[in-house]
Amino acid sequence: MHCLAGDATSIVVAAAIVPAFGLANGWDALIEYGAGFFFGLFIFQALMMVRMYQGNYLRAVRKTFFAETLSMNLVMTGMIPVMLWLASLWPDAEDPLSGMTMRAPPAGVALPWIIATFAVLIAAVWATTRWVPVSFA
Repeated sequence: MHCLAGDATSIVVAAAIVPAFGLANGWDALIEYGAGFFFGLFIFQALMMVRMYQGNYLRAVRKTFFAETLSMNLVMTGMIPVMLWLASLWPDAEDPLSGMTMRAPPAGVALPWIIATFAVLIAAVWATTRWVPVSFA
C-alpha cells in the first residue's frame, strides 16, 4: 500500500499547486500524473526498496519501474473518473485554494479536498481489487 500512499499523496499535492498556473484541462492531469509517477518511483518505490537491492539505488529504480507503472496507472484509473464526476456536480470545487484568506474560509473551500479524499478511497479499492488478487494468484 506504500505505492498507493506515494502516488495519491503526490497527485493531491500537485492538484493543490497546479491551479495557480491556470492551465487548461488535461494539462493539470498530466502534471499530476507526472508528479505522482516521479515521487512514487524515486521515493516511495526505489528509496524504500534500496536495501533489498544491496544499497544500489539505480538498480532499485530499474527493478521497481514496472511496479510503479502498474500502481500509478491503477491509481489514476480509479481517481480521475471520480474526480471528474464529482467536480462536474460541484463546478466551484476545482480550485483548492479558492477562498483562502486570512478570514474564515467559505463553506465550499473544503469541497476540493473532500473530492480528492473520495477519489483516493475509490482508487485504493480499485487498485487493491484489480492488482492484489492478480499478483498473489
